[in-house]
Amino acid sequence: MATTEQIGNDAIDRVNQMCDSLVARGTILLTVEVQDREAADEIFRWMYSEKDRKPMKAHLQQISWDSAVVSKSDAEALRMIREGEGGNA
Repeated sequence: MATTEQIGNDAIDRVNQMCDSLVARGTILLTVEVQDREAADEIFRWMYSEKDRKPMKAHLQQISWDSAVVSKSDAEALRMIREGEGGNA
C-alpha cells in the first residue's frame, strides 16, 4: 500500500509530465465557459494587463466567440484539398 507521501509524489510527477507535454506542444486551445461578470473580468484582466503584470505567463493567441474546433489532421486535410494534392494553389 502506498504511503501518503508516495501518492503525493506520484501526483506531482504526473502534473510535471502534463506540464512538459503542454510546453512540447507549444500552442494549446483552452475553452472556457463564462457564466458571470467575475469570470469575464478575469479574462479581460489577462488580455489587457501590462506585459510584466499578466496573471498568466502564457501569451494569448486568439479569443473568439463562434469558432469551431477542428482537429489538426482535419485542418491539414482541408489545406491539402484547397491547395491541391501537390500543395499548389
